[in-house]
Amino acid sequence: IIAGPTSSGKTSFLSSFLKRFFLKKRVLILEEYKELPILSPLWFRLSSQVNMNNSKSNISLSRLFSESLRLRPDCVVLGEIRDKQVELFINSMLSGVECTIATLHAGSLIELKYRIFHLLGKQEQLLRLQKNHKKIIGIILKRNNPPSVTELGEVDF
Repeated sequence: IIAGPTSSGKTSFLSSFLKRFFLKKRVLILEEYKELPILSPLWFRLSSQVNMNNSKSNISLSRLFSESLRLRPDCVVLGEIRDKQVELFINSMLSGVECTIATLHAGSLIELKYRIFHLLGKQEQLLRLQKNHKKIIGIILKRNNPPSVTELGEVDF
């Protein structure tokens, strides 16, 4: 998870990270708002849709994720974890994809841990990660020009 305060360069860092390490991998980008560029023909984006007039026609990120597993992505990228996306993040980690990457607003590894725990609201998902030997690595950015990494480490639950 790439974390930091607003305007700390999380999306730019994520884009550079993907370009450096995943240019030749199948990358699924799931976003509510299109922010990340598609830098490879192997990358594909799915965006959620909300119809204000008819809630039955909404297409959620969760639905897009479950449908997209047929595309066999090597990596799943969630543009930003706000609330319910944290469950999608955990489910992606447990789905067998090579890696799951997301951004989140948090200023330190400890704050990141508490944000995930608070957003998840239940510990059973975290226990499933531990049982399956999955780890969450946090990269904390500081608002600088250019952005700088202030912390890097495992988020221990």
